Amino acid sequence: ARKEFHVGIVGVLFGRVEEEASSQRSLEAIREAWRHERRTRKMPSSAPASGTTRKVKRVLETRTDTPDMVAALSSLSEFYHENHPKARQHLRAAIDERSAEINESMLEEAKRVMEDLDLVENEIARLVEACDKMCDTLTESKASTFDLLRETERLTVELDANQRRQELVGSFLGTYQLLPEEVTALQGDAISKEFFDALKHVQEIHANCKSLLRTHHQRAGLELMDVMAGYQEAAYEKLCRWVQDEFHAMSDDDTPEPHELLGHAALALQERPILFKYCAEEISNMCHNALFRRFINALTRGGPAGHPRPIEMHAHDPHRYVGDMLAWLHQALAAEKDIVSALFKDEKGGTRTNLPVSYEDTLDKIFEGVCRPFKVRVEQVLSSSIHMVDIFKLINLLGSYVEMLQGSIGDSSLLARTIGDCKGLAEKSFFDQLNGSMARIQRNPPLPPRDLSPPQVVKDVLQEMSEVLQTNSTVRSQGEEPAGLDRLVDGFLAPLADICERSASRLDDDNQSKLHRPSATYCVYLINCRSTMLSAVSGQPALRKAASAMSQTLDNLSRELVNREVGNLLQECDAYELVQRIKIHHEQSSDADVLRDPALAPDMLVEALDRLFGHFASQQQSLPEFQSVQSPSLRSDLVRKAASEIEDAYKLLHGSLNSSPSKAASVHTPAQFRTLLGGLV
Repeated sequence: ARKEFHVGIVGVLFGRVEEEASSQRSLEAIREAWRHERRTRKMPSSAPASGTTRKVKRVLETRTDTPDMVAALSSLSEFYHENHPKARQHLRAAIDERSAEINESMLEEAKRVMEDLDLVENEIARLVEACDKMCDTLTESKASTFDLLRETERLTVELDANQRRQELVGSFLGTYQLLPEEVTALQGDAISKEFFDALKHVQEIHANCKSLLRTHHQRAGLELMDVMAGYQEAAYEKLCRWVQDEFHAMSDDDTPEPHELLGHAALALQERPILFKYCAEEISNMCHNALFRRFINALTRGGPAGHPRPIEMHAHDPHRYVGDMLAWLHQALAAEKDIVSALFKDEKGGTRTNLPVSYEDTLDKIFEGVCRPFKVRVEQVLSSSIHMVDIFKLINLLGSYVEMLQGSIGDSSLLARTIGDCKGLAEKSFFDQLNGSMARIQRNPPLPPRDLSPPQVVKDVLQEMSEVLQTNSTVRSQGEEPAGLDRLVDGFLAPLADICERSASRLDDDNQSKLHRPSATYCVYLINCRSTMLSAVSGQPALRKAASAMSQTLDNLSRELVNREVGNLLQECDAYELVQRIKIHHEQSSDADVLRDPALAPDMLVEALDRLFGHFASQQQSLPEFQSVQSPSLRSDLVRKAASEIEDAYKLLHGSLNSSPSKAASVHTPAQFRTLLGGLV
């Protein structure tokens, strides 16, 4: 620092000296110019021309743009202000005076610099003296504290070694020993989060002790394992009792709320399969007894203070009675599932399966006590005098709960199987009652009414079937094909069709109107019955198969009725045999045989055509049997079909007269006959 300070001072001094030297050089340049001018003036007059020439030449050769000339002129301009002869005469004196002033100022500046240097030198001397004193003091202190520093270094090394030993001891204790607060948490009465943390630490220590068994510290490892095993056994027994107490408290509540630590307790118990199995069996027994008591109380006593009311108060209403029991069981199932799920939950929130007792078996054990009372009460309802429609409502109700439970707890669960058995009993009771009712009607079929309309028994059966189907449609979703619906429809329609045929067989020809013929009345009566049955099953997508079969049967009956009516009419006109003979010849593809057949002589054909045309021309209504058909649309269809058959027969007879054009011209054409029939249709 002292050296740098001296260098700085010297730099400042040299700067000032350089400035003074520059000013001095400028004055020297001015002085040299003035001397030159004086020499030129003192030259002898004997050579004026040559001296002037030299001066001029010198002046011309002088360069004014050199740095020295520019600096000299700049310095001259600072004190030479007026350019006149007197000033030029005293120019040298002025320059000398200026040079003296500059030298004096330079001396003054140098004096001040020297004074500053003296001050700096004094300060440096004092700093050197202070540094020497500090060095002497440090030397004395180092000599006096050497032993202390050596002792401090030794103690520092020992402190580091002790700290490493402390860390090793702490790591060992953390790996193989419990903290006092962890021991307190394990041996205390309450179950908390600290208990599970301590139990987890015990398990980790027990696992770590196995590493000691592979070293020469086997005795320490065995002792530590024995201590940790004692802690574990006591903790698991305490945890098992706590879990049983918690489940016992929840089993008596209709809407239980599992404890937040119950899942941790179940996960811990799952590590001990035998203890977990014992705990699960005890819990299932407690929940079984508690659920049975709550179910019986709900049936006979109801809720607190009579709200809700006892379920058996609605035993007179089978649908509500069974529905309330099913609703209670479904609600209890949701609560029990939450309880059992907390016991079988794994770390990811799912249900653990690799356990000595399964989730499904535990749930079945809990509901085993309520399945039998529920089934007995359903059997009592079915054995009472209950209407067939109400039984079918119970079938749908039980079926919906079976599907719900199968999707929730599986079809192999005890509760789902019990409700499925009850549904089977209801179906058996329904079809037994349906078959018994139909059998009674079949044994004593009703007499057909005089107007050949369906008897009241048929209408009543169809009304019951409509109510049953309406009940089914309110339960099932739209567009769904319910299983067993075909059996249900066949249970109504097949016996009903047999009843209609048995009733039609009781038609007495003597008691019928003259407008009725035995074959026609039989067909008309069956057509009326079948059309009524078809209208009962039409318009329902689930009954398309039954409606199609019924429509086919109705078409067959309609075709048979039309054929019989047309045949009777042709026989009345003596044209039936002729038409049949012509059809036989056409089937054999022998048109020549038609001309040679004596039974198909032109005169006979003309007479038959005239009688046939005259029959329809003389009577306003030639098909009286169709008036007994109850359905207007079906009646119109029968008339159109009959008219078409008669027109075809007329065309067939008229076409056979091609061999005798004169005879064919004497009868009405098929177009005229079609016009006549059009008025009747």
